[in-house]
Amino acid sequence: MTQQAVPSFRRTVLLLVWAVIAVPLIILCIYQLRADYERQVASYQRELVHETERFSFQLTQAMLQLMGDLDRIASDGSVIRSLSMPILSPISVQKIEAYLGTNPAAETVMLIDKEFFPIEVIPTWALTEDISAYEPYMAQVVSSPESISDPRPRLFISPSLPEKPRTLIFIRPILTASSSLSQPFQVDGLLLVVVNAEKLVQAGVDPHQRQPALLRLLAGDEVIVSRSDSSNDLFRHQAAIVLGSGNQSLQLELGRPIQGILAQVLLAYRPQVIVVVVFIALMVVVINRLADKVVRPLQLLDAQRAALQRLVQYAMQVHQADPLDELGQLSLALAQTIGGQVFGLYLLRSEFLRVVSCWVSWINPPNNSCASITTP
Repeated sequence: MTQQAVPSFRRTVLLLVWAVIAVPLIILCIYQLRADYERQVASYQRELVHETERFSFQLTQAMLQLMGDLDRIASDGSVIRSLSMPILSPISVQKIEAYLGTNPAAETVMLIDKEFFPIEVIPTWALTEDISAYEPYMAQVVSSPESISDPRPRLFISPSLPEKPRTLIFIRPILTASSSLSQPFQVDGLLLVVVNAEKLVQAGVDPHQRQPALLRLLAGDEVIVSRSDSSNDLFRHQAAIVLGSGNQSLQLELGRPIQGILAQVLLAYRPQVIVVVVFIALMVVVINRLADKVVRPLQLLDAQRAALQRLVQYAMQVHQADPLDELGQLSLALAQTIGGQVFGLYLLRSEFLRVVSCWVSWINPPNNSCASITTP
């Protein structure tokens, strides 16, 4: 094996050892990261589903509570009497103000007669509000036969107007006794509540948890409330808000960004990464030493072959060399090649015609030695 082949063989040994150790380890790490990423994505989606369902349940309960409180006020006798007296009693006013205080999303409560004339409006600043946009809803409640059999509040969505937030309109019919035997009750008035949809949704957002990247309240395909960032890569989930028969269903949609999941998985591997780095450092040392152990006998064998070749060449050249300086140069070249050190050589002739050669090492002085060569 030549001297150029030994480094090549050493590199081959290193590559083979690294291939045997590193390739399976890299494949195992890739599969493990992929499995952890998929588990994290599944867990992320489950959390989003749970959060959406929980938020939807909270909004449903808030709306049902709002409707239940409104139903109790509409059933109050003093409110019914106010339809004929055109003035709310102090007890009714107190109940309505308490209703507004208990439900912060509710902005206005109106007592309206069957001719769609507002008798009382609380708070008073809403007296100037135009209620013509609500007349189609009120007409639907008054004319519907279901209002007699089931006088629970009805939900309507206000139309989209420029520079005005979307609102939810709850209308509860107020029934009074009639003289008809076939229909003992009639709708004599309405109790209308205007609810700010944005405030209602915001009240359900937990400030102690991570805010959703997307939050929307929809009625079918119509968006009522929308809060979202600029990201389009989102996990999305919708949950229905059902308020009972006679009311249209709403949908709550939440979204969480997809970005960052891989970074979370990688951050979870910080201790393992430290261990792997230390392991790789140790493997570099071990593999290099192992390669040296494998290549070392070949290097020695190559050195021995080279020395033997030099000795044979030296013997052939000595037989052909006559001058002493030429013999000294050959001996010096042989010593430097075989010894692997820098040597010096000088020849001395004794009075008995003997040539004394001394090998002088400038690198390892204690190994200096002399040998005598007898000349004829």
